[in-house]
Amino acid sequence: MHDRAGAVRWSSRLELAGATGQVVLNGREVRFVDSAMASGSVDAEAGRVRIEAQLVAAGDAPGAWRFELSGGAPGTLRVIAGQATAVTPGAVTFALRGRSGERVVFEFVLD
Repeated sequence: MHDRAGAVRWSSRLELAGATGQVVLNGREVRFVDSAMASGSVDAEAGRVRIEAQLVAAGDAPGAWRFELSGGAPGTLRVIAGQATAVTPGAVTFALRGRSGERVVFEFVLD
């Protein structure tokens, strides 16, 4: 199977025991994730993908949320909200306090 033209592959790993998160892709596609690896693809609209993620359920213990993105063309990550502890052109890791409602937002902009 081939990726759609203009599609960006994404993956999420929520490193927070017993937590559930919600990932919103480009303001429309919603995925619920847990501590297992979640992945998929999303169309890059106007050369970018916006990801907003929020903890829906958490146990008040600190952890991390890591995202990786890749597309047919190289891109750059731009953090908009959240405490990023590591940012590379294709991955970002956020520190979490482990509280429900905690939110991170970033964009992947194709070069």
